[in-house]
Amino acid sequence: MDLEEELGVPLFDRQRRQMHLNQAGVLFRQRASMMLALLEQAENELHQQGTD
Repeated sequence: MDLEEELGVPLFDRQRRQMHLNQAGVLFRQRASMMLALLEQAENELHQQGTD
């Protein structure tokens, strides 16, 4: 809920005891996954440069 408040956009559809990502939530998850993959790639490249 803090993230939704910070972004100003709901990321979940909430129904009773269940929560499901809405369209904005799916997009946010995709972008976050892409950013984490890029971070990992950058770390690997930096480590490879350090061993060359």
